[in-house]
Amino acid sequence: MNALILYYSSTGNTKKVANVINNGLEDAGIDVTIFSITKAGEIDYFDYDLVCIGCPSIQWHPPK
Repeated sequence: MNALILYYSSTGNTKKVANVINNGLEDAGIDVTIFSITKAGEIDYFDYDLVCIGCPSIQWHPPK
């Protein structure tokens, strides 16, 4: 099984959470690829069994 983690982090907090999720998935024996959201257009999402997307919440909405 392989997983992809995409994240956007303006202050670094979401990046920390993405890294913790990465560590947990790797401990479970899953191959993980982690990218900042700026690489989202270059990825074939069908290559992954699990895709996790993370971003901060700004007034209950995702950032632009």
